[in-house]
Amino acid sequence: MAFNQFIQSLDLSNNEALKVRTLLESQVTDSLEQVATSSTGQNVALATSTAKIVFRENIGWIGSESENYIATCETNCQSAPRIITTLKVPFAIRSGGHNPNRGWASAGENAILIDMNRICDVVLSQDKKTVEIGPGNRWQKVRVDPWGRVPSFSSEYGLACDNVRAFEVVLSDSSIVNASRTENPDLFWAFKGGGFNFGIVTKFTYWTVPIDKIWFAARIYEPSANGQILKAIEEWQKAAENESRGSIIHHIGHRRTLLGWIYSSPVEFPPLFEMFYDIPYESWFVESTIGTILDFTKSTSNRVLGTPQKLRREAFGMTTRPSADFYTLAYDRWRQVTDELYGQTGCDMGMVVQPLTTSAMKIGRENGGNALNTAVEPQQWMSYLAQWVNEDDDERVRKAVFELRDYLRENAAQMGILLPFVFMNNATFAQDPLTGYGAQHIARMKEVSRKYDAEQVFQTLQGDGFLLRKV
Repeated sequence: MAFNQFIQSLDLSNNEALKVRTLLESQVTDSLEQVATSSTGQNVALATSTAKIVFRENIGWIGSESENYIATCETNCQSAPRIITTLKVPFAIRSGGHNPNRGWASAGENAILIDMNRICDVVLSQDKKTVEIGPGNRWQKVRVDPWGRVPSFSSEYGLACDNVRAFEVVLSDSSIVNASRTENPDLFWAFKGGGFNFGIVTKFTYWTVPIDKIWFAARIYEPSANGQILKAIEEWQKAAENESRGSIIHHIGHRRTLLGWIYSSPVEFPPLFEMFYDIPYESWFVESTIGTILDFTKSTSNRVLGTPQKLRREAFGMTTRPSADFYTLAYDRWRQVTDELYGQTGCDMGMVVQPLTTSAMKIGRENGGNALNTAVEPQQWMSYLAQWVNEDDDERVRKAVFELRDYLRENAAQMGILLPFVFMNNATFAQDPLTGYGAQHIARMKEVSRKYDAEQVFQTLQGDGFLLRKV
C-alpha cells in the first residue's frame, strides 16, 4: 500500500497527515508491504508511533512497560484496524478485561491492545424500548446483570445475547456495519456467542426489560448447609420449569456460601423459593427487599466476600442436566481439593451452580437464534474459579484445578448428564468452548468469518482467545 492511500484512510487533519507522512518517510525505506514482513518489534514500534499521532496523546494513547494500548473512542475506532492490518501487527481487544485467561484481553510488549473502555455511552431510545450501550461500560451503569453472568430473568427474556437488537461492528477492512435480524443476519447470529472472531463491536443495541418493582434477598451460609442447598437447587430447577419469574444466585467459597433470590414481581418470599427458606443460615447478605433493579444493583455491586487483591486466577466451566447426586459429588471432591490447596498455597477456589430453564433456551431460537447451540432442556452451567497470590504456586494450583475438571466431566458423562456446551465466560484457556457448539455451527461461523474478514485478520493477527483458527 502506498503512503498516500494509507494516510488518506486514516481521515486525519492536514497537520496530522503531515506528521504521519514524516514518520513513515523516516522509518520506511521501501513500501508498507515490506514493513509488514519485517520483525514484529519493528512493526509494533511503527504502529505505536503512528497511533500516537492518529489518536493524539490527550485523547487515548497510553503506553506502559509491558503493553502498548490504543484506547479507542467512537470518533477513531476505525483507525485502529487500519493501522493493525496495514502493518500486520499482532493485537488483542479489551472491553472490561475481566477474562482470567492470560493473553485473552492483553497483548504484551510486541503487540497492540485495543482498549474499548472509552466507548461507554448509554443512550435510551425515546420510546424506552431499546438502549444503546458501549462495550466499555460496567455492570452497575448498565444493569444488564450485576454478577456478570446470565441475566436475572433469563426464563422470561432469554440470555443476554438473545436480547441484543443490533450490533455495530468495525470489520477488519475498517468498514462499519450493523448486524441485526434484518441487516447482515448471518453476522448477527454469529456474534451471539461467537466471541472476537468476526470484528470489533463498538455498540450494542439491547431490548429493554419492562420490569419495575422486583423482590430480592440473599443470605450467607456456613459450609455445613451446602448439602441441603445443593439438593434444594435441583428441587428448585423442577419448580422453575413451570414458573418463569425467578432466578437464583449461588456461590460456594472456601469459608462461606452465598445464596440469593430474585423475583420479577413485587412479592416477598414467593413460593417458588420455598425449598430454601428453612435452611439454617448465618446472616443476611441483602435483606428481603421490594425495589427496582437499580436498588438491587446498588445493594450488591459494592459488596464482596473477602478482601479484593491482585490475584492469579484459573477457571473452568461445564454443563450438565440437573442432578442433586452430581452436585453433591462435585461439592465433595471440590471440598477435598480446595481444602488441600488452601492449606498448601492459600488458594481460594469458588464453586457455582448456575441453573437455566428450558424456557431460557427456547427464547434464543425465537429471537433469531444464536451460535451457542444449547440443548433445549433444563441444565446448569457449573463454574469454578481458583485465585491465589504466588507465581511459584501456578503449576500446583493449575494441576489440581485441571484434575478436578477432568474428574467431574468423567463422572458426569458416566451418569449420563454431561452436555457438550461450555459457557465461554466460564471457560479456561485449556478448554475449547466453540467445539461444544457442534460441527454444523462451527462450519457456519467459519463461513461468516471468511465472508466478513476475508484476510482472516481476527484469526491470524489476534493474539489469543477462543478463536475459530483453533477448531
